Amino acid sequence: MTEADGSQGDGDVLLTNCLENETRRRLRRNVYLLLAVTALGAAFGRIVQVRASTGESPMLSANDRSRWCTIAALVNEGTYAIDSLVEKRHAETNRRYWYSIDMVRHRAADGKEHAYSSKPPLLPTLIAGEYWVIKNVLGVDIVEHPFYVMRAILLLTNGFLLVCYFWIMAGLIERWGTTDWGRIATFFVVSWGTLITTYAVTLSNHLPAAVAALAAVAAVERVRREGGKYISTTVLAGLAAGFAVANELPALSLLALLGAWIWWQVSWRACGGYAVGCLLVASAFFGTNYLAHGTWKPAYAHRHDGETLVELVGPERDAAVDGVVTSSIVSKLGQVSVTVSEKATISRTAKNGRLMLWDEENQRRLALIVGREKVEVRAWGNWYDYPKSYWLNPQGVDRGEPSRMLYSMHMLVGHHGVFSLTPVWLLSFGGAFLCLRSGSHDLRL
Repeated sequence: MTEADGSQGDGDVLLTNCLENETRRRLRRNVYLLLAVTALGAAFGRIVQVRASTGESPMLSANDRSRWCTIAALVNEGTYAIDSLVEKRHAETNRRYWYSIDMVRHRAADGKEHAYSSKPPLLPTLIAGEYWVIKNVLGVDIVEHPFYVMRAILLLTNGFLLVCYFWIMAGLIERWGTTDWGRIATFFVVSWGTLITTYAVTLSNHLPAAVAALAAVAAVERVRREGGKYISTTVLAGLAAGFAVANELPALSLLALLGAWIWWQVSWRACGGYAVGCLLVASAFFGTNYLAHGTWKPAYAHRHDGETLVELVGPERDAAVDGVVTSSIVSKLGQVSVTVSEKATISRTAKNGRLMLWDEENQRRLALIVGREKVEVRAWGNWYDYPKSYWLNPQGVDRGEPSRMLYSMHMLVGHHGVFSLTPVWLLSFGGAFLCLRSGSHDLRL
């Protein structure tokens, strides 16, 4: 055999291998597509049948109803206040089918006290755009036709998120996988072995957060491959990581770790682009929060009394303890620009040594902390403390778990544990160990 014949033979082998690899790649992609389509079909089938246990709407939980209230109020009434919706009763069952325990109350810019969703308003504000189009183009109202509108929004929103989830995962699996069966098995778990698709039947923060976290990891992996050359990729990574945090606060650890990795492994310039993306989401998060509540501080962070406004001593203290609002107390509050009338009432709260001043005329609440020598009058900072609030006497899991050890056990392997609900995650420990042990940088971020 001549040298030329040998070269030709090597070329034929190389061409054959390339064709074989391409054939296998196409086969894998077809399997991915089949798994994704069937998973999407199952999710869509559940969405078009979703119905509350009481039957009045597709809203499944307090979390769900809380966000839908904000969406409906924004488009129908042009406000984040949800007073009219939480009190709305169904014509047949007479149930308050929009009511949610995930609610706070506070005094708004109009000088009146209103109810609001305790959920961050960014996600409902974005989805309200979809409802605005549905209402103004198709003329369908979410309150009058909740099944049509809510199911349509779930199909559009969660369907889009699931498509993104499958598409991003398929790309990562192709790049990081080493065998055909390993790649296919992983995508099978992605499409049928986690709770990601389960959350598609409801309007929750979990699905957007999961997809955003995945997109952030994929974008940072691309930053590594590009060497931080393109600022658009680093900004995209920051946007995705920031949006994950906006929906799930624990994702803040992921945001910090990805940022530190870019700084350490790529460049400070790339980290700057990442920071820009994060700041854009932060601006939207706190901006919508300010529009909703008139403060940058999220609603769920208002759980304690506010700043001390005045101190009542002597006769003023005694009058407050006796439940009497005197002209002297009214005058003293007026000196710090807090207007209350003498018709205001003082009553006891669930907490010993704490009273509540309520002025119906000015729609103002104040907290009175009783001491031996004085009474501190504080701003009403606990937005979860209002008449008939569920959070004054929470039940079941809402009461909390005093033992951190027991809480950790249930979080990991208990009834709602991460590894109990998705046991395949146990394999990730072995996989991570083998990956690090192999020393293959191709398998690392």
